[in-house]
Amino acid sequence: MVILARALGVVIVAMGTLIAINPLAFKGMINFWKKGKNIYIAGALRLFFGTLFIFVSSRCRFPLAISILGVLMIIGGIAIFLIGPERIRTMFAWWEQRPPLLMRLMGLIALVVGALVIYSI
Repeated sequence: MVILARALGVVIVAMGTLIAINPLAFKGMINFWKKGKNIYIAGALRLFFGTLFIFVSSRCRFPLAISILGVLMIIGGIAIFLIGPERIRTMFAWWEQRPPLLMRLMGLIALVVGALVIYSI
C-alpha cells in the first residue's frame, strides 16, 4: 500500500509539472473528466486514494499532513457524488476560463503536494 501511495505522489508531481509547463494540458484534463461518467470515476478515485493515505499515514515522516490530505481527498470524493455532474461541469467551465498564469500556479501547488507525498511516505 505504501508503494501505491508513493506512486500516486509521482503521478501528482508529473501532472503538476505538466500543467506548470503547459497550462493547456489542464484544459485537456478537464475535458477528459467532464465527459460522460468520468466525473464519478474521479470521485471514486478520490475516495480510494484518500482512504489509502489515511491508512499509510502512520508509517510516514509527516503523518498529520498525509492524514489531512487523505481526509481532504475523501471530502472531495464525497462532494463529487453529492454535488452532481452538472454542477461539477459548471465548475470545470469556470476553471477553463481562468488565465494560464493561475493554471500554472495550480500546477506548481500540485507539484509541491506530490513532492511532499513522495518525501513523506
